[in-house]
This record gives sequence, C-alpha cells and structure tokens, in this order.
Amino acid sequence: MKKFLIVITLLVSCFLNATNLSPEDIDFFKIFTETCRDHYRRSTYHDAIKCFQGLAKIYGWENLPPEVRTDYAEALLGAGYYREGFRVLDERLRMEAGSNERDNVRRIDMLAKPWNGSPLLGKTIVIHEEMGIGDLFFFSRYFPILKQLGATVIFHLWKRSWLKNAFSQNPYIDVIVTSKDELPDFDYDVFIMSLPRYLSSQGLVSTTLYPYDTVPKCGPEGKGWMYPDAELVAQWRERISPDTFNIGICWQAGPMPAGNTRRLERNIPLDKLAEFADIPGVRLYSLLGRFAEVPEELENIVTVVRDINGDPVDAYEQIMAAMVNMNLIISVDTSISCLAAALHAPVWFLLPHESDWRWYTDYHGRSPWCPTATLFWQPTQGDWDSVVERVKQHVLWNK
Repeated sequence: MKKFLIVITLLVSCFLNATNLSPEDIDFFKIFTETCRDHYRRSTYHDAIKCFQGLAKIYGWENLPPEVRTDYAEALLGAGYYREGFRVLDERLRMEAGSNERDNVRRIDMLAKPWNGSPLLGKTIVIHEEMGIGDLFFFSRYFPILKQLGATVIFHLWKRSWLKNAFSQNPYIDVIVTSKDELPDFDYDVFIMSLPRYLSSQGLVSTTLYPYDTVPKCGPEGKGWMYPDAELVAQWRERISPDTFNIGICWQAGPMPAGNTRRLERNIPLDKLAEFADIPGVRLYSLLGRFAEVPEELENIVTVVRDINGDPVDAYEQIMAAMVNMNLIISVDTSISCLAAALHAPVWFLLPHESDWRWYTDYHGRSPWCPTATLFWQPTQGDWDSVVERVKQHVLWNK
C-alpha cells in the first residue's frame, strides 16, 4: 500500500505539472473523480479502488462527497471486499434519498433509533426500504436471520406501499407498514442495505473476501427468500401449458433519472429475445406486463402475462406467481431477474459488458449471491448478438 501511494503521488504530481492545475482547482477534482468512476463503470474494480484511495490521499476521506465515497464502496464490493465495502456503503445514508419532494431527505436523518448490530432478542426492529425494487428483493434474504436472532421485524415501505402484497406472504416479516400507517413502537431501525454490515457482527453472516459459502443463498427451508401466494400460483398453473418449454422474458429495466444512461445500457431489443421462439417447443411470456408493450408484429410470438380480467399485470405478486410456473426466466438486470433469483427460480441474467458490482466477473457465469442464476455478459459493450447466440445454444441444451 505504501508503494502504491508513492506511485499515486508521483502520477498526480506529473499530471498537475502537465495541466497547470492544482488540487484546489475544481476541474482537477472533477477530472480525478471521473477517472475513478470510469474505472468503476467499466468494472475494473481494483483500478477504481486504487484511484479512489489516491483521491482520498490528496483531499482527505472526510472531505470527499458522500456520492464519491459510495462509489468507492461499490468498487470494493465489486472486487469482493465485502466487509470493508458494506462498511463504507453506509456513506450512502448521507446522500439525499431522491429527487421528489417526499424523498428529498437524507436517509441518515430518517433513522430514529439506529441499529448497529446490538443483540436483537426480544427487540423490535424496523427495516426501511431504499434504493431500487430489485434491491428490496435482493436483500430481503436477511429477514430470516433477524428472526433467528429473536427480533420482531417491521418492514417499512415508506415510498412504495404498492409492494405490500408482494411481501405479504413472507413468514419472516411480522408487520408491513406503509406511508399510510403509523409506525408502532420499536427499539431499533435500519435501512435494508445496511443489514449485511451489522449482521456480520453477530457472527451469522460473513462479509470476508469472496464469501462463496457464507452469503445467505436461501431461506431456512432451503428454498428462496421471497414467497408467492399459493392461490395465485395455482391459478397460473392452470393458465400455463405444461406441454411447452415456457420462458418468461424481460428485456428492459425501469426508467432512470435524467442524464443517467447506465440503465439504458442494460436494455436489449425485444426482437432479439423473440428469436428464442424459433426453437421448437418454446413459448415466450412477457413478464413486464403493462410496464412495456409488446409490438403488434410480435404479439403472436410473445404472450403478455395478463391477470384474470385480461389486463397486462402490474403487480409483482402476480408476476411472482407466474414465474414459479415457468421453466426458465431470461432477463436483463432489473427487479424481474432479482425477484426470480429470490424465488430460487432458474434465471439467466443478460448483462452488459459493464455490469453491476453484484455480478463480479470472476465467478465463471455463476453468482455467490444467487445459486439458481446463470450470468451471460456481453463480450464487448453493446454486443447483444453474441449473448443471444450463446443463450440460444444453452436453451437447446436445457429444454
């Protein structure tokens, strides 16, 4: 580390001499920060880590904006340094929670009785939702562990009350509270993505480097950690033919804030996924429901998942029930694929070349976070054709 910091200092000195900038210049800080973020966006996490550490060496860790510190945390997570990564990730709590009026607060200011890993036996803990919908599905794997520690678990859907039914069957949530409800008395509260950090202090969750066997991969029953409604599952079983190889597909992620193009890079044209229908015996179902229309020319190829009234579904509890009746889910990286993984359904992630930290590229197409997932990356940014051809071959081998 000492040698690395010496090298960083020399490189920075050369850069300053060449550009006539100084660390006090705002342009220098922006250039340096964007260089670090560029490494992170390109999934070259080890280079990003070194770059962010060099930035902290110059300006001091305490002087870096929380957004920059959060990017550093995700670079650590992407490289597999989970213990340090989840610790630093709490810097996100100092960022504003969103752009609309209801969200325009720092998460850290919402914590009334912050939990820091103290014993939970006989205590009531509130878990606040945050980040994307897929993150809620992804990190709800920790709810059974909270119950194992003797806690009463309250899940606080303060932004997205319409997700209540999706979590209503979870036996490890005692109470679901939305923005329309008053929070009952509680002992502690915490945001959901802080759970791996503080549960590691209980000795039940390891956040060491490359935790192949220590990330909670399933619920206590050896299945997933999301629970579909049994009645809805039965209804969908009657509507999906057992005589075909049924594939649920999702080809686009949700909208991102203006100016953020990373989620758009996850999207794949539907006509490319429609090519799977050329495989004999395969039937395709759109799991996006009302969230994305199927063009008229593809309606005979891609069946839209609809509710009993014939309308495209718009509720995750319906999507969940349909999923578990599919032979396979093929999806871009979004809430649909995270939900499939949480159900322990067989799911194939179609990933851009520059993907999220969760899908670290050293696992040879597998993920320690999702044992039923198979990962297919673009070989180069934007190359979906190669991905589709590889997936076609795998469908032929697996159907």
